[in-house]
Amino acid sequence: DFYIPQGQVIEIGVVGNPNVEIGQIVNIELPSQEPTNQGTETKLDQVWSGKYYVYGKRDQIDKNGHGMALRLVKDSFI
Repeated sequence: DFYIPQGQVIEIGVVGNPNVEIGQIVNIELPSQEPTNQGTETKLDQVWSGKYYVYGKRDQIDKNGHGMALRLVKDSFI
């Protein structure tokens, strides 16, 4: 059986970092989609930004460098 976590699940592609492992907590900051006045500070999305548990990781290493796909689940208690 494949474990499907409960909660908000996202998959992101990032520059590879060998220090990121399954089981770690990472902080994700996503900008709000609300329009802002030019020159004002961009606010963070209150729903999707926050701490996520890494439950899946796929590395891709090629001549262009190291990339990773991370599967993350947000838990309101993290």
